[in-house]
Amino acid sequence: MIWIDRKIKPEFQIILDTYRDHTYKAAMKNPDVRGHDEDPEDKWIGLEYLKDYLQKDKGKGGPRYYRLYQAKNSEKQDPDSLHESVAIDDMCRMKLGGLHWGSGAAQYYPPGGYMSWHDNHNAPGWNILFTWSEKGDGFFRWYDLETGKIDTMLDRPGWSAKVGYYGGTDTDHDIIDPTGIVPHCCKNYDHRFTFGWLTWAKEFQDDMLESGQIFE
Repeated sequence: MIWIDRKIKPEFQIILDTYRDHTYKAAMKNPDVRGHDEDPEDKWIGLEYLKDYLQKDKGKGGPRYYRLYQAKNSEKQDPDSLHESVAIDDMCRMKLGGLHWGSGAAQYYPPGGYMSWHDNHNAPGWNILFTWSEKGDGFFRWYDLETGKIDTMLDRPGWSAKVGYYGGTDTDHDIIDPTGIVPHCCKNYDHRFTFGWLTWAKEFQDDMLESGQIFE
């Protein structure tokens, strides 16, 4: 992943702010679906669990352990919040490039929130991830399977954006790259939101970055 060190356009940031505020409001209505598995000792983002994940769970996609809120997890008890989330998400996708982009992340992490090591093998492609952090007290971390190196990107206060690529398998879009997976995890100690989207061709990621719709 790499930072996009350009200012987000005010028009798009308004949509992101709306998405963040709606997600927080929905999370407060449904506290029981913020995830489970509290991890005060950072076990699930540590080296020992990374070794365990590499032996047992590599290539399985999503995280085994997490503490966060997603609107889709409260669909039965709060369908209106989910419908509004989908509508805001669609507005963002249209700005990014419309049908060339699919939804990825839309999460609120309360203080102490995290995702354990995982690899998104089930959602490969070129992506963009927007993060809002209250104080910058959190991070995104990934592991390079070729070099064995671990890199960490510290959160920045307010909104920030990063782009990258995850390998995996998506036969609908001719992405078959099991060796290109990127194990990663995240943790935060303040309030944190992430909203992400992915596309199946790098040209669409490049077009988004140069379109003038998202960044100044």
